[in-house]
Amino acid sequence: MEQLIRVLEILAWPIVTLVGLILLGPGGYLMRFADRFGKALSDFTVAMPQLEKTALQMRSSVDTFTTQSQQMSETMSKASAEVEARVSQLASTTLGIASQLNDLSEKTLMISDTVAQIDREKMVQTQEHLASTIDQPDGNLEQLNADIDAPVLTSEDMIASIKEEWNRLIDALRERSGNRVAVDKRQIGSVAWALADRRRSHPISLDTAGLIQELHSQYKRFIRLINSKDEWLTLELYNTFISGTNKAVAELNDRY
Repeated sequence: MEQLIRVLEILAWPIVTLVGLILLGPGGYLMRFADRFGKALSDFTVAMPQLEKTALQMRSSVDTFTTQSQQMSETMSKASAEVEARVSQLASTTLGIASQLNDLSEKTLMISDTVAQIDREKMVQTQEHLASTIDQPDGNLEQLNADIDAPVLTSEDMIASIKEEWNRLIDALRERSGNRVAVDKRQIGSVAWALADRRRSHPISLDTAGLIQELHSQYKRFIRLINSKDEWLTLELYNTFISGTNKAVAELNDRY
């Protein structure tokens, strides 16, 4: 054992020297490592300015982005506030318009009720005048009244019959005027008075022209108030109107 130790002592220094030469020699590992490290450090030193420049550019970009984000946020906030203000204003305006429309609707309803009331009053007056006109002595009156005698009719039946008789009167008016193509239904009274012109070869009577004009006015009231016909359309109104149209048609058909 002692011999082995002596041998190791003798060999120790040569081995250390050999290892040192391997590591520290011209081709040694440490020299190569030191050379590579030196080159890497040199490259890093050279790259530092570029890295610093890149870092500054990134910092500038970040600052610019931050500024733009703040500006965008402020713009969005202002825009949102403006939109909210406009929406609030629009809501207020809409409420105002709704209130005005409600007032207008109420006024329109009042006007409609007033017009309907006036129509009903005029209807009664015209009914009285027509009844007195038709009740004048007339050889054909009893026959006309006999023609309209019928079982009790509903308001729907009476309106349908009134429309039918009115169209019959317009056809007779068209035939008598010689204009078989078109007669302005809005100007029935004017057409009747034109037919009463004494310059015509066979004019109708002034009484018949006046009767047709009154019937036209009464018919228009019937149509305007048709939705409430159950409230005002009586058999007396119906009979008077039908008798009047029959009398007017008979006059229009009598050319001589």
